Amino acid sequence: MAALPCVRAADVLSIRDALATRAPAQPIRNVIRAASAISGIPESELLDDNRAAHLSWVRFAIMAACQRYASYSAIGRVMGRDHSTIIHGVKRALTLGKSDPAFATFVSMLEAANG
Repeated sequence: MAALPCVRAADVLSIRDALATRAPAQPIRNVIRAASAISGIPESELLDDNRAAHLSWVRFAIMAACQRYASYSAIGRVMGRDHSTIIHGVKRALTLGKSDPAFATFVSMLEAANG
């Protein structure tokens, strides 16, 4: 019987990190850039921890625009948030999209900006 190769913990971690970075980060960043350009809010403010309503509104739109082609975890990694926060944001975006035509238009603009 052949011996199995020795696998170090560092190798496992580097493989895990490599797989995690394969997520579609660039399209998510494109949506964030578009949201920043359209709203006039700097990207750094969109990605920080400030819970101001006008920032949350834009973040929810970003989450909704990205959720069609990226996992909640991938969106969360790029935005610096947990996947459960992204799930909540997408649910809020669905509610806002039904009651606020401006929000629905903003999400459509973000989706179009990414192709």
